[in-house]
Amino acid sequence: MLKITDSLTNGKNTSLVILIESKADLKNYEIFDWEDNVDKKITKILENKKNTSFNIFVWEENIENIYFLFYLDKKEKTIEEFLWEQFSKLPKKLTIIPNKEEREILLLDMAFLAKYEFDKYKTGEQVEKNKLEVYFISDNNEILEKRYSTIENIILNRDLVSTWSNDKTPEKIVDYVKSFKLKKTKVKYFDSSDIDKKWLNLIKAVWWGSANKPAMIIFEKIVDKNAPTHAIIWKWITYDSGWLNLKTAEWLPIMKDDMWGAGAVIHLMKELDDKVLNVNLIAVVPLAENMLWSEAYRPGDIIKSYCWKTVEILNTDAEGRLILADAISYASKNYNLDSITTIATLTWACLFALGHNYAGIMWDNR
Repeated sequence: MLKITDSLTNGKNTSLVILIESKADLKNYEIFDWEDNVDKKITKILENKKNTSFNIFVWEENIENIYFLFYLDKKEKTIEEFLWEQFSKLPKKLTIIPNKEEREILLLDMAFLAKYEFDKYKTGEQVEKNKLEVYFISDNNEILEKRYSTIENIILNRDLVSTWSNDKTPEKIVDYVKSFKLKKTKVKYFDSSDIDKKWLNLIKAVWWGSANKPAMIIFEKIVDKNAPTHAIIWKWITYDSGWLNLKTAEWLPIMKDDMWGAGAVIHLMKELDDKVLNVNLIAVVPLAENMLWSEAYRPGDIIKSYCWKTVEILNTDAEGRLILADAISYASKNYNLDSITTIATLTWACLFALGHNYAGIMWDNR
């Protein structure tokens, strides 16, 4: 829950969060009458110029604790890293007073994203304990509410990534997308019979191993027929066992996550539905499971793809690029595209090279 307010009185029994990056920031908090020992501690921290934090207990009706976050050494870590680390340890009920306007979006992000927890399968008191309640002292209601809408879609995608595979089969994801009730975006749904009729054979080959039928979802946000048209395409593998090239035991529990990029695509289109764009957007999401079954494809099989090129299967754990290939071919043939972007996890080498804080981008046009 987010409430944007201009007063502390709205946040009952919350913890106050104050970010300080320089001595000048203290002027924003002159409404508070710190005790001498707190003043001395703040002065000492500012003199040391080290990143740190501390909190004090406050005997007031509306505030339980005040958390001081001092970001003073910019060389030690980025402010995003510092705030992520600090916010993850804060209570669930917060009142945030930004030190300056340009930090408002960042502080709002941290209040919800750094404290995110997946609680879909929890009940009762467990859910209540996980509820976030954030009061934000600001006059920029429209900007913050717009950003909060984006944060909600980010959280929806995080929830979907962590959802069990049996709760996000292709058919269930089709129902989930239908619940978006998009008004300015046309959505097409291909079921298994459509995939068969349209010769999307690579998607069909991957599906053969699963009792859960495949699907393909196509979003069309056309704003002007004369405007450039861009496609965003990603593969949705609701579970990836690796089939005959079975994944090792340590990887199997997290293979329900092999759809995060496609989740980002559908929530992006949900986010953009009511936004004003100057380009047309096409998003294509093929969905299938890669499971073990007697009728599934095998290493050595040769399959004719949608674009009529034949593909030799050397590894049944390369299913993502198969359904991605059919989706790209379909989009290329059926739409006049100026560009195609795929959000890919097709190589772990990018993660090993860049770590968790950066994304790798490969493009043929700077």
